[in-house]
Parts: sequence; C-alpha cells; structure tokens
Amino acid sequence: MRLPTNTIRFDISISQDTDVVEVDVHHNLSRTMDSSQRAFYTNVVNGLYSKLKTEIETFHNHGVLLAENMLLREIIDNELEEEGVMFEPDDELIEAIEEAKSDGKVLDFTKKLH
Repeated sequence: MRLPTNTIRFDISISQDTDVVEVDVHHNLSRTMDSSQRAFYTNVVNGLYSKLKTEIETFHNHGVLLAENMLLREIIDNELEEEGVMFEPDDELIEAIEEAKSDGKVLDFTKKLH
C-alpha cells in the first residue's frame, strides 16, 4: 500500500517471546517539496528511527511520567471539586498589602502602567 504524499509511518513490531523490538519506517515525501524542507524531514525520520532503535526505554520512562502526571492531575481536580478550596487572606496580610499600597510598593494591575 502506497502512503499518501508527505506521510511518514513508523511500524514497531514486538516479539513477546524474545522482547525484541523491530522498527520499520516508511515515508512518501513529495518530489516537489523544497530541498531544505525535504532534508529537514529526512533528518527527522533518521533521528526518530535511531531513537526508536536505541532508546526505547526512554520512551517508556517518558510514558510513565505522563501517566503519573495525569493521575495526579485527576486526584487534584477531584479533591478541589469535592472540598472546594478557598483562599481567605489573613487580616495581617490585608493590612500589609494596604500599607504597601500607600508606600507605592504594590502595583495596581487594573490600571495601565504606560
């Protein structure tokens, strides 16, 4: 099957028995593509191919971090939704801000500064 023009496809095959990973790459870059653009994408293909062949564990580790991040985000969102986190400034903080305003140390962002 011929790939659509300007398409890059990576096929990753995994042997369950030997845990060997095979990587095949197929691309169909347009013949009318600018030579510098074609060189760029050819280098992208070569770089990705090399990384997939030699650093599959790096992709795994990155995937684990993303999964943990998504899980933590879900936990935080659920806690915020259930508990309704509210920030109520202490009176001392409000007084300190008012004092700093009078001394010109706090900028009012509702006003244009220029």
